[in-house]
Amino acid sequence: ALLKTLLRDSVSSTKISTRYAKILVKEVRNKKGLAMSAEYLLRNHVLMEFYLADSFTEIISNVPAYKLWHLLSDIGGVMGLFLGASIFSFFAFLQGYSSQDLS
Repeated sequence: ALLKTLLRDSVSSTKISTRYAKILVKEVRNKKGLAMSAEYLLRNHVLMEFYLADSFTEIISNVPAYKLWHLLSDIGGVMGLFLGASIFSFFAFLQGYSSQDLS
């Protein structure tokens, strides 16, 4: 079976608040050693948040629509119809042939 997982997402973006920018600048200076001002961060960066709205899994499976047993049954049924029609036609032919002899 084939499993297919679909995720629907939504994106939200907003400008970084001044308070959060100051906190980020301190963390960047402490961890990365980069000199960055809060004003630079506010002008050149955006805070983006990605949310997964919902997820669901769709199971796609291949199932044979026609099994071997059904195929053999159908072939036997069709052969029976042809055989029955052949026997019926044979007796109809004999009846027609015998009625021609009498007349």
